[in-house]
Amino acid sequence: MLELFNYFRDLADPKDDRKDFVEHNLNDEAKCFRDWLANDNPAPDHPGYKLFDPEPSINNFLRDNPKIQVDHDIVRSWFKDSRFDFMAHVSAIQDQYRNNIPKSVLDEWQCKTDYYFNIDWSSAHVFLTIQQPGTVFPLHYDKNKNARYGIKNAGYGEAEEKTTTPVGRWLIMLDDQQLGQVFYINGYPVQWKAGDVITWDNWSYHHGGANFGFSPRYCIHVTGKRNQQ
Repeated sequence: MLELFNYFRDLADPKDDRKDFVEHNLNDEAKCFRDWLANDNPAPDHPGYKLFDPEPSINNFLRDNPKIQVDHDIVRSWFKDSRFDFMAHVSAIQDQYRNNIPKSVLDEWQCKTDYYFNIDWSSAHVFLTIQQPGTVFPLHYDKNKNARYGIKNAGYGEAEEKTTTPVGRWLIMLDDQQLGQVFYINGYPVQWKAGDVITWDNWSYHHGGANFGFSPRYCIHVTGKRNQQ
């Protein structure tokens, strides 16, 4: 997996040293999620969800990057690396709320934040995750977001094809950062408080995080196709 990471890093990593990835705060708007969690105490509908299962990851990667300039057998060997095999089974595991978020919560969130995100809500993905104490999310790239939304020339292949992505990706932290909770983008630690919106160029910046503290980290994920200006 290190070889795959280095491939993307050489191809896509920006040369600047931007360190401020918090661009807004939606603490008041996120109250609908907090109230739902506090009042209903819902169980995650995707508990212990694994994002890096090796075989599905290989197939998804090759599907989403049809123009990658690397032999597919070599790509498979990257995923079959013994270090990644261990990593895939012990990391990138999180509890997720997807299908059980009440429509009333999603509607309120959309109504209060539409001015900020300006995305096609009918196809947007909005869900909530919990990073439990003792879990880690390895460094990676959101290489497939455009492909999942049917954008032509999606994924990575020829560097000159890269344009400003029409798909936006945002993380909204529900709580203040606690001891042992870390999140890195492009090699820099991000500091946050409740409601902070963290965003980055999902073509170019690697990112990852860990929770070696004692409190779960709740986070709203918003991914959507940007509306034409």
